[in-house]
Amino acid sequence: MSLHVLRTLFRGYLFWPLIMVALSLVLAAFAAHGDDHFAAQDEIADALNVLRLSNDDARAVLSTVAGSAITILSLVYSMTLVVFTLAASSLGNRIIRTFGDNRLGQITAGLLAGTFVFALATLYLAPPDKPPLISTALAVVLAIVSVVLLISFVNNVAHRIQIDNELARIQRMLSHSIVDMAARLNQSAAADGHQGANEGLPNAQTWKSPKTGYITALEFEALTISMQRMDAMLILGSKTGDFVLKDEPLGTVRTAGDPTKAAQLLETKAGRYIDIRDARAPESDVKFNVHLIVEIALRALSPGINDSFTAIAAIDQLSASLVTLMQTTTSQARLRDEEGRVRVVADLLSVRDIVGSAIHPIRRAAADNVLVMIALAQALNRLAKHSNAAHGRILRKHIRLSVSSARGCLDERADRDEVAELLWEAWRTTKRLPL
Repeated sequence: MSLHVLRTLFRGYLFWPLIMVALSLVLAAFAAHGDDHFAAQDEIADALNVLRLSNDDARAVLSTVAGSAITILSLVYSMTLVVFTLAASSLGNRIIRTFGDNRLGQITAGLLAGTFVFALATLYLAPPDKPPLISTALAVVLAIVSVVLLISFVNNVAHRIQIDNELARIQRMLSHSIVDMAARLNQSAAADGHQGANEGLPNAQTWKSPKTGYITALEFEALTISMQRMDAMLILGSKTGDFVLKDEPLGTVRTAGDPTKAAQLLETKAGRYIDIRDARAPESDVKFNVHLIVEIALRALSPGINDSFTAIAAIDQLSASLVTLMQTTTSQARLRDEEGRVRVVADLLSVRDIVGSAIHPIRRAAADNVLVMIALAQALNRLAKHSNAAHGRILRKHIRLSVSSARGCLDERADRDEVAELLWEAWRTTKRLPL
């Protein structure tokens, strides 16, 4: 099972609650056995009698714990749905994918469900003639821990629903994706172009997409091992986040002999090497997280919301991740086997494409908003200070477009001059970029 499949399995409010319910059933069986075993030993039975619970009292406690746990569990799920609804309406539908990854909420729901099932199972397993003291004590402990987790969950929701905190969290996730991609690039070969990699591999066969959808994960390690076993090389034409049609070419397999066998292996066992789904996923997809922040900024700039400061916060957080992106040196990974031979060639990052997808929509939407245009100019200056000469042309293009947008949409001359001064400072910075 691939790492991406495991991540998908752990996401949402299904896996962990089911696991904790199963564990609670096992714990209830052991606790019932302990009640039967220790009750037969006089010394331990006397020690347990410190709890001073009759059979009716113990069953009343278990009934109370079970009823309270299921009530609070419904409250947690209701609260989660409300948060999802608010997030979808104010921030965007796609941000629900990130809210579903709240591990604290998953564990809280799981523990409450487990507490309910534990108390219910104990009531069923307990003998009618003696109190289940150990089981009752465990049920009380589980109830106390559940209350503590519930308080923590409410505090976490109150923190996450604040837009600035959520933007910062998305920015960290985006930067992590960029750093992960950069690590792959740094481990790749230093050879330039495809010519050297193709020497001695004249025969080619196309690897086609097994179905229609978005590429959410590519298992580069598995691809490298498979290409090594077949003495072949795979040149990928698609990358994570791309939308592909069924039977559309994903890449080219090159070998010195017949490449048909290698291409057929990739097609028959495509699930081991590539994950294609109906919707994009935040993991390993840099542009997904970029679009997430951009979507928040565009919603804030819409006439119905008109929240300039949320758009400014989105621009600031986006610039922090773009700085990390611009510190990468190349956009192509050339993965090698143990013998040092290139087995997989893949395009992972495109600075021009990602910066364009981040800045163009915001610039167009904020052309008549002086506050946001000032923040955009400051962000471009920030990017220029942390870039190198290879990115100067990209930044100067966005600076020219920002000048044109401000000149055409800002009515006040003083506003145009203020934005122009900041953009001119960014332009001068790009002219002094280090090599």
